[in-house]
Amino acid sequence: MAQRNVVVLCLDTVRADSFCVHADRIRDRAALVHGGCRAPSAWSVPSHASLFTGELPHQHGVHTHARHYDGVGPSETFLGDLPDAYHTACISANRWVSDAFGIGRFFDETVFVPGGCVVPDARNPAWDADGTLTAVRAAVTGDRPLGALANVAAERVRSAMLDHPRLQGLPVPAPTDNGGTAVLERARRAVVDRDDPVVCFANLMDAHAPYWHWRGMADYGVSRRWSDRRLDTWAVNTAADMGPYADDVDSLRAIYDARVRYLDRIVADFVDSVVAETDRETTVVVTSDHGHNLAYPADRGLLDHTSSLTEGLLHVPFAVVNPPTDGAVPSLNAGRHLPLRRLGAFVSGLTVDELRDVTADRVAAEVLGRTPTWDDPPDDPRWDRAVRCVYEDDTKTVWDVTGETRRYTLDADRPSWQSRVGRRDGLPAADTDPPFETAIESAKRGAVDGTAAATVDDDTARHLEQLGYR
Repeated sequence: MAQRNVVVLCLDTVRADSFCVHADRIRDRAALVHGGCRAPSAWSVPSHASLFTGELPHQHGVHTHARHYDGVGPSETFLGDLPDAYHTACISANRWVSDAFGIGRFFDETVFVPGGCVVPDARNPAWDADGTLTAVRAAVTGDRPLGALANVAAERVRSAMLDHPRLQGLPVPAPTDNGGTAVLERARRAVVDRDDPVVCFANLMDAHAPYWHWRGMADYGVSRRWSDRRLDTWAVNTAADMGPYADDVDSLRAIYDARVRYLDRIVADFVDSVVAETDRETTVVVTSDHGHNLAYPADRGLLDHTSSLTEGLLHVPFAVVNPPTDGAVPSLNAGRHLPLRRLGAFVSGLTVDELRDVTADRVAAEVLGRTPTWDDPPDDPRWDRAVRCVYEDDTKTVWDVTGETRRYTLDADRPSWQSRVGRRDGLPAADTDPPFETAIESAKRGAVDGTAAATVDDDTARHLEQLGYR
């Protein structure tokens, strides 16, 4: 039997509730949708390391204080256990998930595809060149020069509309998305153009900041002059009253949901194309590395994906198109949680035509410090604290390094929702139970003591800054 292709589409920053409402095309194509999937951490770097290794951040050592994958060996990921016949590819619009931070060591092929591509299958040398003139020279001397020149022009216009004071707020859409169209075209080619079976991991950043309007997005009732540059995240996160920010937060939510609808459309087109064009069976898994706080009450009034483990951050989609069925519609145990850090076991099963039940009665997640946003938080240690949580049945227990423990109730019919039912001082017994074993205070201290800042080039730094990181 020919081995099937497996494509994992990580819709970066997509919450479960928005996916349930705004991703009808994907869900209609999926034979399996599990509503209880939880991410292992709150932002891209530690969460991706967990997806590949199956471990939590304190175990694999990739986190706020060590933002690269150098300490993880290829053999420590599920990719190292795949059958020898498989070619592995990573196609990513997320700079954190690129060669710049060592992810290429895990894959046979790694391609970074940033936003700013109007010709998806042509290069965009604007991201690899020091200045526009150098980018133009690189474009005209490489393959597909006209396409590369178009991409250079589009990226420069896009960047100017985001960052130039005189161009911000123009009532016109940006020329390109955050890279999703180009990522999917590269992922399609990575699968369709090869004779051997492929496992392809693709990260799409179109639900991620910066939030503004681009060409191809459907109307969502917000002025095209609006962008999230108007919104001070930390002012919202520290506000006693949301009132002064309510209109801007509503605009952000509307654009975010419109982005998920945009992803739904382009991903559905990709699924139809790649399943139809491949001679061997191809399974597509759609999920996310984490969600996003949108200042809802269940998000504790917070924006962005830093310094918390809310359901807005941890409850993520999980949909599977064209799985092995043996003549029956497959299902996982819908009454149990699905820990996303078991993704590797699930994908490995697909490569041998098995649909493995990777659900669990108990799921854990943790974050060992804040997301490294370029906009520094107030001088308050709570924003950089370590936080852990455990899911058991319909209860979620959250605790942090200060010794505060909170309990929440969950509702399977209300995605990305939680309601606090208790609070106490002191750490729960789960703090040293598997899979944690190491106490949270020791884990945080070890992470800080082992700090190893990643060295990045100017282009990488510039791209991260545009996405709100540093």
